[in-house]
Amino acid sequence: MEELSGSQQLRLGAISPSAVAQAAINALDCGELKVPAIGPILSRTKSLPAFSEAAQEQAITVVEAEPLLVCQAIQMANVGQRSRIGTVRAAFNRLGFESLVNVAKMTAQAADPRNHSEAAQHPLRCMWTNAVYSALAARELSRQLAYPDPDLAYTAGLVHNIGELVLIHCLSQVAPNAPRAFYASAGVERLLQTHHEAVGAAALAAFSFRTDITAVAGEHHQPFQSELHALCIAAHESALDYGYRYLSVHRRPARLKAAMEYLHLDPRIATRLANRIGPELDAALSTR
Repeated sequence: MEELSGSQQLRLGAISPSAVAQAAINALDCGELKVPAIGPILSRTKSLPAFSEAAQEQAITVVEAEPLLVCQAIQMANVGQRSRIGTVRAAFNRLGFESLVNVAKMTAQAADPRNHSEAAQHPLRCMWTNAVYSALAARELSRQLAYPDPDLAYTAGLVHNIGELVLIHCLSQVAPNAPRAFYASAGVERLLQTHHEAVGAAALAAFSFRTDITAVAGEHHQPFQSELHALCIAAHESALDYGYRYLSVHRRPARLKAAMEYLHLDPRIATRLANRIGPELDAALSTR
């Protein structure tokens, strides 16, 4: 980010999208850039109790609602392993409850969402709510499809757009004093549209995600390559349709219809997702 960080005279749309994207990818490759914290990560991890069966379910709910914690859990569970897992539940089973909860608490302490400017916090928060809805919707759709691993669909739904989170995080570091209008500018829109796939794939690869999830992030706007890809797109479009929109990203009914057709699911199922996932969504977005 050095070539851009010295600029104190940023005008709307004046940042080079390709330069920001390449700087983000380079930093990810070197381990110098982390996924930003977005949700109420600190308050929720503080409340995690000692181990019990109920506590493990609570911990899974807390960890899997925060992209940063999911990335940390997946990375820890996959380091040095021949077979890579793709879900928080599998990470708990591989690492143990106490180990993963301690990491979650330490990560939360070090990753304060207030590190971002107020202008950047707004789009990041909107992206987070969209990601959580998308994750729950992907899991629910996978059950309708009889997909073999609904929890994997959840993980993919949560992180398939993670490149956008990373890019907004980078911009908040490059331009800490930029107004909210900056994030709605044509330059930022172009940055997200053009580069979030490559940055997202680089981010997930850096955190040792399975290749099937990484592929979905890297092919977000491409023709459907798998059921997992179509599940994520259908879930994301459903989140936008429900109202969880951000920046210049708007709903695309034709894309949602195409995803449901690829999955051989009745399109009307997508319109009922909010009712089906409502309680889980409330729990995931809770600040307690």
